[in-house]
Amino acid sequence: MAIIKVVSTLSVAEIEYNTVKPSIHFWLLTIHYEPFVASTIASFITIIGYIAIADCMAYVTRLFKKV
Repeated sequence: MAIIKVVSTLSVAEIEYNTVKPSIHFWLLTIHYEPFVASTIASFITIIGYIAIADCMAYVTRLFKKV
């Protein structure tokens, strides 16, 4: 049961990462940031989002609660 909770938690966080990062990267490129800087900023923002989503999902799925 715990493996299902871990997989679901990380899957939702991964979906957020894979949808938000290209969007932010593209937006930064369209406002004329250098590609390396745009990639670094997008990665930093999405890593913070990944951690936040994973934390929220761990709370929702009660990942660390004892049965």
